[in-house]
Amino acid sequence: GSEMCIRDRSTGAGPSRASAQRVRRTRRRVPQEVDRTGWKELEVSVTIVTLGEDINVTLTAPGLEKFLTEECNAGVISLERGEEEGHLHWQAVLRLQGKSAASINARVKAALRWNIVDERPSNGRIRVAKLTGRSLHTWAGMVGYCMKDQHKPHFRTYHKGISAADLNQGEREFLRYGAGPRKSRIAVSYTHLR
Repeated sequence: GSEMCIRDRSTGAGPSRASAQRVRRTRRRVPQEVDRTGWKELEVSVTIVTLGEDINVTLTAPGLEKFLTEECNAGVISLERGEEEGHLHWQAVLRLQGKSAASINARVKAALRWNIVDERPSNGRIRVAKLTGRSLHTWAGMVGYCMKDQHKPHFRTYHKGISAADLNQGEREFLRYGAGPRKSRIAVSYTHLR
């Protein structure tokens, strides 16, 4: 890490080991105006994983909750356990203003502080995809998909602008397209996460 030791200005000597203070160097970020030219309302699915292990919920939940509250018009962000490897990860469906899935990916990365090299886990991946409007990859379908683990002990969810009717419709869509052995949902491949 980039740490520095504070020196006593009167003597020029460094502090004793017992009283050593370490200060992390940080660059002050100047708030910049966000260029919203070309932004439109987008509906996207978001998957956030740490490959090969459970996501650190304590470190990621506050940033995601703040992102949903401040950046999104509506959405559901839920903690779920993957079917194949069994690792906890975040799954979301969001309605927000943006230019593209890639620009939203960068904003989610910043909300998690994964845009700072020391803060991002080396195995951390974020996938953002515009909803296709087919099968389970619709607004209602993804709301239902995000709620699929709701009766499991690990489940945690945040939502904004989602009514009880939205949740009921989502559950129906998930049962129609995503539940059971013959599910026809659009698969997410973690090998494509960057």
